[in-house]
Amino acid sequence: MTPIESPSLSVWNYIYNNLRMDDSIEARKWLESIKPQQNTAETETKVLTISMDLDGTLFDYLSFFKTLMLSFQSRGHKVGILTGHSCTCEIQDKNKLRALGFPEPDFYLGRTVKYMPLNGAHFKSDMIIRHGIDIHFDDYDYGLEDTVKLFSSLGQESHIFRVRSFRELTV
Repeated sequence: MTPIESPSLSVWNYIYNNLRMDDSIEARKWLESIKPQQNTAETETKVLTISMDLDGTLFDYLSFFKTLMLSFQSRGHKVGILTGHSCTCEIQDKNKLRALGFPEPDFYLGRTVKYMPLNGAHFKSDMIIRHGIDIHFDDYDYGLEDTVKLFSSLGQESHIFRVRSFRELTV
């Protein structure tokens, strides 16, 4: 595999300054650890796997997530969807993304029947581990306290950047 360029400083600054994330020290440390240097010719060999939730996340910040997908995919990273929607919604969700001008996601992980009775954090945590997802953007089910606790107890807080959904901000 050929080396992949690090995210540009402008892309990194855009993510760091414009995404409403919680005060997760681990998430901020991780983001700071991948900050590119101003004038570096070094390359990064790790291909990142980045996922995002749809409701309360991607659909609330269309411009940001479109820029994120285009920027990281253009540098060879895998960017896809990890959602609480049923896996049977894949075609419908992808059609909606195309209609909104998004690039094709590299993967789509929708909840299977096995996980339907459980809080979505169980499914998402399992998928983060199973698919080696480095970063996941999620609104924690609009800030639902049970989801926040589950992500933490399942050991995924360092992989997830919490996005404050518009619904959460207006309550």
